[in-house]
Amino acid sequence: MNIMLWLGAALNEAVQRDEEAAVGDLSTIVSETAASQEAALPGEAETLAHSEAVETPLAAFGRQVAPVPSTSAALPRRSRLSRSAGTVNVLALAALLGKQGQGSDLAYDTAISRLLGWLRSKGFIISDASMNAHVELSGGEVSIETDGADIWSMRFDDRRTMDQGAIWRIEATLIRLPRPAISLRLVQVRSSEDAPPPPDSGVPTVVAAIAGEVGLEDAGVALSNAAVHLSGDKQFRWLAQLLLNTNRTQPVIVICGEVDDSANRLAKRLTGVAHVVCIDHGISAHLVRVFGRDRSVFGHAVRFYRPGFKAEADPDQHPLWTLKGAQLAKWLANDIFEEACAISLEADDLEDRAPSFQAVRSHLAELRLASSEQRISALRDQVENIASSTDEQISQLQAIRSELESSLAEYKTKVRDLDEHVAQLRDDLKATRGERDLAREDARKLDYQLTQRWIPDVVEYKELGSERHYPDNWEDLETWVELYGENKLVLHPLAIKAAKESQFNDIAFAYQSLEYLVRYYVPMRNRDIDDIGAYQNSQQALAGLGLVLSGVGTALNDSRYKQEYRRQYEGRSIWLDTHLKKGVGFDPSVAFRLYFHYDEATAKVVVGHLPSHLTNRISHSG
Repeated sequence: MNIMLWLGAALNEAVQRDEEAAVGDLSTIVSETAASQEAALPGEAETLAHSEAVETPLAAFGRQVAPVPSTSAALPRRSRLSRSAGTVNVLALAALLGKQGQGSDLAYDTAISRLLGWLRSKGFIISDASMNAHVELSGGEVSIETDGADIWSMRFDDRRTMDQGAIWRIEATLIRLPRPAISLRLVQVRSSEDAPPPPDSGVPTVVAAIAGEVGLEDAGVALSNAAVHLSGDKQFRWLAQLLLNTNRTQPVIVICGEVDDSANRLAKRLTGVAHVVCIDHGISAHLVRVFGRDRSVFGHAVRFYRPGFKAEADPDQHPLWTLKGAQLAKWLANDIFEEACAISLEADDLEDRAPSFQAVRSHLAELRLASSEQRISALRDQVENIASSTDEQISQLQAIRSELESSLAEYKTKVRDLDEHVAQLRDDLKATRGERDLAREDARKLDYQLTQRWIPDVVEYKELGSERHYPDNWEDLETWVELYGENKLVLHPLAIKAAKESQFNDIAFAYQSLEYLVRYYVPMRNRDIDDIGAYQNSQQALAGLGLVLSGVGTALNDSRYKQEYRRQYEGRSIWLDTHLKKGVGFDPSVAFRLYFHYDEATAKVVVGHLPSHLTNRISHSG
């Protein structure tokens, strides 16, 4: 069972913490002289944060390691989160709870108390932490599963962002061991690809609170909720050991140079998922000497050290950014956050490392069933061996019946949970298929573009520019817009989807309509006030195609239909307020409609739907 695998792994890790005297081996990169003078380096986040002096300094660091050229032909590895519709795992973390000198029961109980307080701040009141519970409000839903002693798990569905196309799900599980442990998952359930992207989020704030008050630890290193500041030569060895730690599952973000509180904000946002370390130029110089310039960070820059870093690692697999100013730019923080979160999902088997709420619930149900069966067996023995009268037998049989009914309820719960799990797997399969289809579409586009580059040289450039190709299929739609759109045309994903699902017969005409927007409509919108030539050209082109250009009428004022005309473009809402039309009636095979929005800021046409009708008062009645 997954939960048992996790319990065993956490126990083994706890034992290793006691047996290991140091993490990492620098013998191959630090000289024997320096190693003989090694002193204890700060091991607690609090010590690091205050940059306290180390008792015995390292006298010197060893020989410089010459840069090792990379022999890998692979492109730099960049981990990313999915944007597809469906259930998307955003991050996962697993850590031991507590600090040195703190009792395990206190750490376990305090962590649960902080989680309940966090839920309470959102309006969800759990009166008894030792009992199973379920609370549902308009803004979300909370479920608690526990054995009342050693295992406690929660699932919180935050629905406050449902109107934006997504809900957030937080699943946290705690176990009480000789050293308690916690795991947490953050999941985004996306109803469409237009939902806010996962990098807009962060680790739940309650994790930072637990890290600060209770303490989190993984691979022998404290997980801090603030940036760790290192200065001077004495603390370099701790950083080197952290980078080379083979048990490390979190990336290390090393910032060199002056940086403001944005480093602490990034560390809090990544509590438990990554280490954020700020170093001075002295430590930077040692990084260059020991690991080589290509694998170090110096000047005013940030480096992202992935897990598994070695002295001879390929530098391209550990990206480097140059900083401008003392603040981490928002795009850079989001980029680092997304890659760190994606890495947190790659460490070991996700279900073993951070079991889902569903897995914990199933495990606890099995424990309850086993306990119930033991009680039933004991009662049967009592009926057979102890009962001496009819009344006692009836009492025992009633007790057996009660236990059987309890077991039946547990089995029903397990069946319901399995049904939910199957439904989730189906959603995940659908999302995976969607990603596969997108990958196939990208491959087809690249193949098409490659083919276009091999057009015989005898074809004049003028001919390519003047002769337009109007495909008779929708598969070439995006490629055609890239080739002939002149950067004036934007196809919304919903328009592409509607086109590929349409029954319209004259597909080539749809391409001619798109060409009208590029060659005549945009110039007409951008013309000088006294330029009537562009307007006349537009009218002539419309007449030649048999098209009518007009607004969408009262559809945008009708609450029943207006949402069909709404699209997301560059992080804001736009309305499809204009359309091209040809033909009457509502036969989707012959009637043509193209709905779009002209963006004044970019001078581009955003096509939101084609080639069929959107709903309005007339089409609804028809």
